[in-house]
Amino acid sequence: MLIELDEAVLPDTPPERLRLEFAIWLYQSGRATKVQARRLTGLERLDFERELGERGLGIELTEAHLEQDLATLRDLKIL
Repeated sequence: MLIELDEAVLPDTPPERLRLEFAIWLYQSGRATKVQARRLTGLERLDFERELGERGLGIELTEAHLEQDLATLRDLKIL
């Protein structure tokens, strides 16, 4: 899909920034997964995570994640 914007609409916004904002909107609204949104930006995973974190969107912890982490720690005999 190709989206074209007239540069006169947002003249001081680089295309990379527009892609980032659009990708984060897609992720935040549930229209894209984190992986899909990151791929749209072309950013490395940690850089995208940092962008999400700055907006309070980065961490998605659930009880299932906690249980999985605890099981891993038990398997490694750390707990």
